[in-house]
Amino acid sequence: MTSIQNELASWLVMHDQAITICPEIMSGFNTPRLPSEIVGGTAKDVINRLAIVEENNGADVTEQYIFGAQLVLKIVKEHHVVAAFLKDKNPSCGSCYVYNGTFIGKKGSWKRNSGRIIITIWCTNFF
Repeated sequence: MTSIQNELASWLVMHDQAITICPEIMSGFNTPRLPSEIVGGTAKDVINRLAIVEENNGADVTEQYIFGAQLVLKIVKEHHVVAAFLKDKNPSCGSCYVYNGTFIGKKGSWKRNSGRIIITIWCTNFF
């Protein structure tokens, strides 16, 4: 995040206008965790069980990522979230770019969720 984003996010949290969540931690991943990438499709494909999320050691962690997404969706609905700052490049939050599934640091194409809830998304690389 840029300095401006950090200041805005901090102000929102301090004034009870924002919540901080991490779908990966909420779904049981440790920090630090192994790098994970979407393999064989997009985030929508993962949700539809047409692609997987895989750690760089080959472990399939798709179900944990889906579980984290479901938890976040529940929070979004309960708190009437209208905007989000998302960390790019990772399978959970990447909203502009994600890695392409080859574990060589190459970014894949833009990833946009076609979800049923519409919120404004700011990529951390946007500003």
